[in-house]
Amino acid sequence: MDANGSPLECLSVGPGCPVQRSLYGYYPSLPANAFFLAFFAICMISNIILGRWKRTWTYLVAMFFGCLAQVIGYAGRIIMNDNPFNMVGFQIQICCLTLAPAFNSAAIYLTLKHITLCFGPESSRVPPKWYTWAFITTDILALIFQGAGGGIAATADTDSFRNVGDALMMTGICLQVATLIVFGFLVVDYVVRRQKASTPLSSEAAFTKTSPKFRLFAGALLIAYVLILVRCVYRIAEMAGGWRNPIMQNQGLFIGLDSTMVALATLLQTAFHPGIFFPRLSAHWQESKGTDLGDNFENYSSSEISLAQQHHAPASVPKLAYCSKQCQRAHWPTHKSDCQDPLGSSFWKPSWEAEKRKPGFISSANLINTTPVAFGGGKAPWGEFPALDMLQIEKNEGVDAAQPRDFRMLFAASSDLRNIVKTIVDLPPSYSGTCEIIMNDEDNWLVSRNVIILLVALIYDPEEAAETMLHLWYSALIPKAMLQTLRSKVLPLVQSVSNKTKDKSPEALVSKKWTFGTSSLRLVLQKHYWDVLLQYFENRDYLPTDDAKRARTATTLAPNAKDYIERHLYTLNRMSRRGHMKFRTDGLLLPFGSSIQEFDTPNPLLYHQHHPGPIHHQEQIWPVLDTSDPLAGWSPLEARKVVLTAKFDVYGRLYQYLLGQFKQFAQKIKDGPFKFHYFNIQPPNLPHYLHQYGLSRGTFDRVEVYNLADTRYLGPATTLTTFIPLLKPRKANPHATLLTLFTHAVYEVATPTDTLNSITTVYPRVSAYLTITNHADYGYGDAPQPSSVRFMQAMAACKDYDHLWDRWARKVDLVAVAKAAGVRMRRRNLVVEAWPFRVPRDATFIEFWEMFGAGGGAERYVEWSRCD
Repeated sequence: MDANGSPLECLSVGPGCPVQRSLYGYYPSLPANAFFLAFFAICMISNIILGRWKRTWTYLVAMFFGCLAQVIGYAGRIIMNDNPFNMVGFQIQICCLTLAPAFNSAAIYLTLKHITLCFGPESSRVPPKWYTWAFITTDILALIFQGAGGGIAATADTDSFRNVGDALMMTGICLQVATLIVFGFLVVDYVVRRQKASTPLSSEAAFTKTSPKFRLFAGALLIAYVLILVRCVYRIAEMAGGWRNPIMQNQGLFIGLDSTMVALATLLQTAFHPGIFFPRLSAHWQESKGTDLGDNFENYSSSEISLAQQHHAPASVPKLAYCSKQCQRAHWPTHKSDCQDPLGSSFWKPSWEAEKRKPGFISSANLINTTPVAFGGGKAPWGEFPALDMLQIEKNEGVDAAQPRDFRMLFAASSDLRNIVKTIVDLPPSYSGTCEIIMNDEDNWLVSRNVIILLVALIYDPEEAAETMLHLWYSALIPKAMLQTLRSKVLPLVQSVSNKTKDKSPEALVSKKWTFGTSSLRLVLQKHYWDVLLQYFENRDYLPTDDAKRARTATTLAPNAKDYIERHLYTLNRMSRRGHMKFRTDGLLLPFGSSIQEFDTPNPLLYHQHHPGPIHHQEQIWPVLDTSDPLAGWSPLEARKVVLTAKFDVYGRLYQYLLGQFKQFAQKIKDGPFKFHYFNIQPPNLPHYLHQYGLSRGTFDRVEVYNLADTRYLGPATTLTTFIPLLKPRKANPHATLLTLFTHAVYEVATPTDTLNSITTVYPRVSAYLTITNHADYGYGDAPQPSSVRFMQAMAACKDYDHLWDRWARKVDLVAVAKAAGVRMRRRNLVVEAWPFRVPRDATFIEFWEMFGAGGGAERYVEWSRCD
């Protein structure tokens, strides 16, 4: 008999061995223990998946063994359900359930090191690395005591020997509690010291501090810490009274203060996994450490994307991905120079800093001009702002109501087809109506380009159409075979019209309608422009490829544009800079590792000169602005949905994204029905000509006029009175909308005082993403710090321009203008946000860098509808 009268030789419950005489005095609950076993098994599997995905190896080890010990421990308690005297079950559960929470504690300790490194180790009383070593070493010591005590208690055949094990376990748990308390004290001490510190937060720390994810992570960590501490205090009380004491024999207390506490802590540590909510803990971040936060924003997921560098690549750049072995062999001669390009280094700075000179964008008053300056020709054939879905059916008519409905839309100044492509691709799959799209631009070169690209989409197979459209649209050179196919398939259509109308006067309007299945295209041009259209298919042997390249790079790599180019490069993620310069150099929209050998013919839709003869100016041949960039015409967040091996190849990603968009576009217009009309008319005269061709007033669901309403073009009054009558009345379609874009309104009324006043509000916002290397050189001086210049540009992208917009609206008396035109301004835009290019206040890090790198922020969209 033991001291409590229980036979030590009891092997099962019986007349002489009641359950009350067992060590726990109860039958362990089967439902409760089965639940916790399953729960911790799920958490264990979840941590394996998350740990491998986010590569948080040390955190994974701690959580894995903690969950595994819980699973085994509850299996032991299930064994004891039938027989509380079962020593195998007792030995399993006493060891495992006592040890398991120590692993949870270790996972918590791991985070403090990385938090102090993030927010500043100078505020910590001990070096950050000591947090890991000291606390985990103490935790291991606590584990040893608990493990030894559990082993002794599990194998003891006398209560006195079992009490020795009990004492060792309690010592280990007390050590664990003491460690937790010291840890908590150091955390509080660090937070207080960091708050009082005069040292400014780094850009990483400022962003992390304001990140909703990190706040959730920190809150979850705090709660988990308290839960583990409560459990340990309970365990001390449980064991302090010796075996079979009332606390030990109260199953409800065990479930509530041990099982539930540890389960909740484990749930929080799993659900708010640091790989997602605090990526600094992951191996992904460790591989990319040492670079600016701006270079590593890919480490933040959702809002934040992963993987800054790949294994075995040179330190400056990630691995390249090739489309094929042939592409890899073709690129090999330049692979080393590309791979070691200093632009990919986190230490690269614009040349004006090293040369200690004033860059070209600094005015005589030593003020930084943040407005982009363009070099070369004046054409922007790729658009300056991301493509729009002009219908936005879900927000307006509704998918069900729009399904059988016919739509008529006007794009009055369509420099390219991106809005048309986006609108058609985004039509619901169930849409069965007819879309009629009228396009116009007064620039014949732009019209000719767009008509040829549209004919390709209508004639070619969708797969071939997508590739051809992409290169005709964006690439400076195309394969000779592509031009030959264009001549064989598209030229005859244009040639036929030119031949039939050869006797007409050059100024006569000539209309031709082509039908392709259920879709059609009508083109209205003056006779002499039909003849010009033919010249896009001519043999261009008079323009050798090398001459074409030189003409282009004379604009895109102009020596006097060097400072502007480098300033823009410094706003980009370092891994994207090489791709940007590669496109400036060769002008081909392809993945970085693609072979370019077959691209040997100047693109007739981009090189401007139509007739052989002396070249007086390079822009006669290459008319495109040096600031024009294919990336500007499409949403970067949508393009990011394309998965590439080379994660930083932004032009390769755009290439794949556009192939998909153009293929869908070509397929949809083949399935039809779509009616396209293209005019080459000055915008104020457009309604008159539309009426002549049966496109009456009051029949349009959407009208988009780009920036015609800017005061430097038609202005708001002329734009509204010209185009509003085209819209359907509210009774016919209450969602009929005229969309205007004001690109310069706020600049017309902004003053230097406004700029100074905005600094106090914008500076803290930008500081969450960027830092200035030298505050004394903030935007001034002969050789300003690149970080200061970048900071100034970021402030321009983050400003709140609403008050300036209101001032401009009062200046032009926009209310009176709208009233006179019989229109109303929408209070809430339903086609596109009012300020879509301004960095929002809650922008994630990736959103900040992509919107800031794209420039802009002051552009204002206004949507109008008829009053009647």
